[in-house]
Amino acid sequence: MVAPRMMAAAGALVCQALGARRGVILWSHGRSASDALAGTLKDSANFSYCNGLKEGFGNKHDSRLVSKQALDACRDRDEMLTHVMPVFLDKPGNALATPKAFFRAARDRGFKVVVAVWRENVLARQVSSFELMVAHGRVSSRDAGAREHFCGGTLIRQIEDLTRAYRAGVNAARDAGLAVVERTFDEVVSDLCGTVAAVTDELEDEFRGSSCRPFESPHVLTSQRHKDLAGRTTPEAAACASKELRHSAYVWMLDLGRRHPPPRNASR
Repeated sequence: MVAPRMMAAAGALVCQALGARRGVILWSHGRSASDALAGTLKDSANFSYCNGLKEGFGNKHDSRLVSKQALDACRDRDEMLTHVMPVFLDKPGNALATPKAFFRAARDRGFKVVVAVWRENVLARQVSSFELMVAHGRVSSRDAGAREHFCGGTLIRQIEDLTRAYRAGVNAARDAGLAVVERTFDEVVSDLCGTVAAVTDELEDEFRGSSCRPFESPHVLTSQRHKDLAGRTTPEAAACASKELRHSAYVWMLDLGRRHPPPRNASR
């Protein structure tokens, strides 16, 4: 059996021989500072997005399935930066439907670095996602949408499913021999340029010395971070979330401004 690191090295040599640049995959759920990070990496290191979009395989782009051929096309167009959310691999019709299959295929096509971002306060991520859906008119009403998202008694399961899906990808990337730069949401927003530097350092001489050009996501305007849970959702939704989480290890997440759990409850 060929070791993953040997396979990764072989892939890098092939890319160098073909004169192709090595690529970066951002692995995270949405609302995890991904716009700012991807945009800064793109502008600072002169990357192009796979399929011309940050989320080149996003659910809303149903014609763009995740396959070896799709990754080949991105490589051939020198589009070597993409954001892949775990949910993208669940799309019906994907040829690469697991983190293991996806990251191995990406490695073999010249992707070298995975920057993985985890937002520790998963409830805050869910609330931010809800705010974006409201802003884009993807819920029938704020009250009905909040009830659907926060009053179904599934918050704990959502938190644990999102955690599991994120971790499966990080483990698969490491098993494939890819360089993994792992950061929390707080680390990214606190030091965006430092995160980008850590990624470009993994690409060795190709981007060393690139100047950081911070990108500000327009989506930050949809989050009302000065408000509490009831203000950002509804009082009913806040009551539902409090009832479900108050006796769980995730009770700390009810304070949406808190980015880190107590050490004994760390979820990453």
